[in-house]
Formats: sequence, C-alpha cells, structure tokens
Amino acid sequence: MGAPLGSEDHVLSRIDHFFPEASAFPGVRLGRGDDCAVLDGDGLLCVSTDLFMEGTHFRRAYFSPEDIGWKALAVNLSDLAGMGAVPVGFTAAIALPPDADEDLADGLFQGMADLASLSRFGGFSPVPLVGGDLSRADRLHLCLTVFGRTERPLTRGGAMPGDVVFLVGRAGLARAGLLALEAALEAALEAALASTGRETPAGNRAAGETADKAGRNIADRVRACYPEAVAAHLRPLPRLAEGTRLSALAAALERERGESVRLGLMDLSDGLARDLPRLLGPGKGAAIRLPKPHPEIVRFLLETEGSRAGAEFVESGQSGGMAATVTSGATERMAGSTAEDEAARVTRHAWLGGEEYGLIGFCEPRFAAQVMVNAAEAVFLGHVTEDGRFLCNGLDCGRDFGPGFDHFS
Repeated sequence: MGAPLGSEDHVLSRIDHFFPEASAFPGVRLGRGDDCAVLDGDGLLCVSTDLFMEGTHFRRAYFSPEDIGWKALAVNLSDLAGMGAVPVGFTAAIALPPDADEDLADGLFQGMADLASLSRFGGFSPVPLVGGDLSRADRLHLCLTVFGRTERPLTRGGAMPGDVVFLVGRAGLARAGLLALEAALEAALEAALASTGRETPAGNRAAGETADKAGRNIADRVRACYPEAVAAHLRPLPRLAEGTRLSALAAALERERGESVRLGLMDLSDGLARDLPRLLGPGKGAAIRLPKPHPEIVRFLLETEGSRAGAEFVESGQSGGMAATVTSGATERMAGSTAEDEAARVTRHAWLGGEEYGLIGFCEPRFAAQVMVNAAEAVFLGHVTEDGRFLCNGLDCGRDFGPGFDHFS
C-alpha cells in the first residue's frame, strides 16, 4: 500500500520524479508549470486528444496502473502515427479516485514514462510531458493531448477505385485479448455472486470486490494462455516509425513529381468495420483479403465456442487452464461446423476488431512497392472499389457483420 496522496503538490512531485523538466527537450520553449506550454512553431503541428476512462476504456480489475498509463499515452501517439507525425510533447489531465495512493500514481506515471521514452521505436527523442491538470472523481479518468510535427500529413479520404489498401499490424488480436479478459472477469463475478449472495446490495458490492481481486489473479492466467493477444490489448505499440516513414515518402514523391499523390493513412483503433469506411471516404468500398490470422485468435475462437467462456480460468486454478480444459470439448462441438462456418467466424472477429492501434492505409497502385519498402510490416489487403460494398475474404462484411462498435449506439 502506497502512501496516501495528501495534496496536488504530492501528485505533482510524483510526476516530477518520472518526467524531467520539459524545457530541456528540443522543440519545447516552456514546459509545464505555467498557464500554457510553449512549443516551437516551425512546420505543421498535429494535435490529438483522447479520453481514457475507467469502466469505459479499461478496468482496474485486470489493468495494472502501469498498463493504464502506457495505454492512455499509446492511444494518443497512435493518432500521431496515423498522420505521419513525430511527437514533440503531451499534456495529461488526470482525475484520481478516492482510493488513489502513491502506488497508483507512481504506476500511472511509470507506464507513461516507459512509453514516452520511445526507446523501442528508434530514431525518436523522448516525448516530454509539458503540462496538464489534476482533480478528483469517483473513478480514474485520464485525458491526454499529444502534439506532433509533420511535413506531409497523411489524411483520410480521397481514395479512388483501384487504389491499394494495406495494413500495418494485426486485425483482431487485441479483440481476442479483450474478450478473454472480460470472459474471465465475468466468470469470477458469477463465482463471487454464488458465494456472497445475489439478493442484497451489500452482497453485490462484496461480490464485485471479490471479483476485482480475483480478476487480478485471473489476468495472469489469461496472459499465460494468450500472451500476445493480452499484450496487444493492454500495451499496444503505436506505429510511429512506419507512419513517419510513409509521411516522408509522400513528401518526397510530391517534391519529385511536382504534384500531389494519393497516400492516405489512419490509425486502426475502432476495427476495420468502422475505420476502413472512414479512411476511404464516402461512397467508396473495398475488396480485401486478410492475411492468415494469428494463432491465438484461432485458438481463442475454438476454445470459447459454445462454452461459458472464462469459467475454466476460475475452475482450473492453474495457468493455461482454459487451453487445457476446453479444447477437447470445443473440438467435439465444432465437429459439425463446416470450414466455411469457421472461416466466417474468424473473418467476423477480425472485421469487427477494435483496440488494434495499427495503421490502415491506401495508395496509388504505382506507389505500392515503395509503401511496402518503407513500412516493412505492411501487408497488401486488396483494392478500393466504387460500389460502397466491403468484401472481406469473399464475405459481404457490411451486410453480414454490422457496423462495429460505437460508444453511442
């Protein structure tokens, strides 16, 4: 248990511990501490803001404080990657809950600082925290704003029929991690309700507290089963290197040719179902074929078919329990399924997706090879069409699978 957070100055002192004075960083004239930060004004400045709210975007039952801090910054940096921008600073407005202590604060700032160092991306300076705000709330809420610069913003829209569609990242991997974690937590809550009683508010509260505690243990077991899927959900890696290289490519092509070129990009955060139509623009469609799915996606779909997903994590009491106990029964249940049925399930999962924080883009066919060279992990998906339909792996996804997740629908 960390020391109680006695004042705003106490929280600010913890921020200072993890983030050095921002004015020492290139591009920052004045860092945090005044009414506003002051950044150098050369070039085009890209700005993006994202909310990261407990109960809506994350649960503390299976997100560690470090995971929360990391992902709160990652979802913002991913927007800069989608524009092809180099990050130069960020602000953090944080509302802490009544149970917040020094351990929670230190974990949040450690997770942000780990990602802000950008050491794993190569070629980038650390991203300084240049300001923000603090408050209290009933739950943990974060609102981060990032600033970046680019010579050539890679915007959405403007695709033409025949343009190439490409993907950087894994469609559906983070969704598998999210669903596995949620299923395990739901099973823990059901078990807690059975032991504490469902009929009274006190019993429900006690069940919720028991499930939260169990959830932290269950999260480790889920990670053991689906390590890459869980990591993709809890700690996504913004594709800044690929985004900035593609921006530089577009700028170089336009200088060389003396004309604008079609090369658009956006971060893939709400799934292909939502983001591909946004990328291409009104009236456009696409015919695409996804690469072979990640093995953890296939295994997750196999193991949860027809079962009370997540229950085995509670009942087995051992790492990898779900993989060990469900596969046999699931295989029998699915024996009557056709290959077409299973292909449709995998396609639906990847199409709906969400939380990927990869990149989805389009370009003129004549530049496709250069795009693939500059974004080494990019995979060719298919082509833009003019009929407004979205065909994925031969299925009409817009018609058969729906529009994907929306906070307000």
